[in-house]
Amino acid sequence: GPPRSTPKPSSAASDVYKRQALDIGNNVVLFKNSTGLNLDFLSDPVLIIVDDVQEATVFQQKQLFNMYNECKAREGSLLVFGNVPPSQLRIRKDLLTRLSWGLVFRIHTLSENEKFQAMINYSRQRGFCLPKEVVRYVLTRRPRDLDSLLKTLHGLDLYSIETRRSVTIPLAREFFAIGLADQNSEFFSV
Repeated sequence: GPPRSTPKPSSAASDVYKRQALDIGNNVVLFKNSTGLNLDFLSDPVLIIVDDVQEATVFQQKQLFNMYNECKAREGSLLVFGNVPPSQLRIRKDLLTRLSWGLVFRIHTLSENEKFQAMINYSRQRGFCLPKEVVRYVLTRRPRDLDSLLKTLHGLDLYSIETRRSVTIPLAREFFAIGLADQNSEFFSV
């Protein structure tokens, strides 16, 4: 796809994208501040993720410009995170032009109400009933980033199926107590 530039308000947003990108496969390169990178060892297609572009030195900006061109030649994708839109970056004009050609998205942290609704929507999409009191219980006992919350719900759903019980506070309490919510296995990947 076309190279993309994405402003970021915090490292949490780029961390979520990085974790998701790792699921794509071996042709993903993650790096911070445009540090040296050799693309020769990668096969096509390639996804390059650059974090904190606003901190790149002049030398690093030149490297990023070259990576942009290489990525485009390989029909790969470039995902760039920064704290402001490309038009507000103080970077080389040729790089600024390239980054402005792609799609630009503002990523914001969800409010408590948006997280609550996202959890309800996720449970509906997965086809299980998630009572509001369970949502409140999970929100007060788990990490509050959406990725962690959805993985917790996914695990709760699977655990409820395995135990043949509805998702309730007692089930969630049991799920947390036996440590299943903290397992970092593919079994619970969203």
